[in-house]
Amino acid sequence: MSRTVVLATGGTGGHIYPALALAGQLAAHGIRSVLIGVAGGLEERLSAEAGMEFRGVSSGKIDRQRPDPRELARAFRGVIQARRLLRELKPQLVIGFGGFASLPASAAAAQSGVPLWLNEQNSFPGLVTRLLSRRAELVIASVATALPRIRARNSTVIPYPVDETRFSRAEARERLGLPADGLLTLVMGGS
Repeated sequence: MSRTVVLATGGTGGHIYPALALAGQLAAHGIRSVLIGVAGGLEERLSAEAGMEFRGVSSGKIDRQRPDPRELARAFRGVIQARRLLRELKPQLVIGFGGFASLPASAAAAQSGVPLWLNEQNSFPGLVTRLLSRRAELVIASVATALPRIRARNSTVIPYPVDETRFSRAEARERLGLPADGLLTLVMGGS
């Protein structure tokens, strides 16, 4: 029997790239992964670039300064769409990677009885993790400082999933369109 894992994610690269890294590892072990995110969102484009199966659903975007009830209606519609997808895909597991775009598939798993794991990359858990952590079978934090802030039945710390594809210095510079020589500074941020 084919094993399938649904990866629920979207919104920003900080949520999408760890899901894509995990998808690569799952594929290496013969496990099919399907990413469910927002139709037309960044996750759809990045999934296509990675050659990963993607299914799009509706989702709202919560503006904490100016809440809009229509956004909650979009999220609710997305949960209904995700429930249909879970019935079709019959996954053994759904892993939510945060971002409000992950809510539809993560909530659908919690409602449908499909095992749900949540992956929290931040020290201060995001809204989806806070909403669903008690319904998740497991919450995985990338940093230990998040654990006291997570109300979960079962939690653990596993480092942030990354794609470990490596390139030589020359090839990396060429792929990024950078000069072959000269000083290069990498500046990274976080949420």
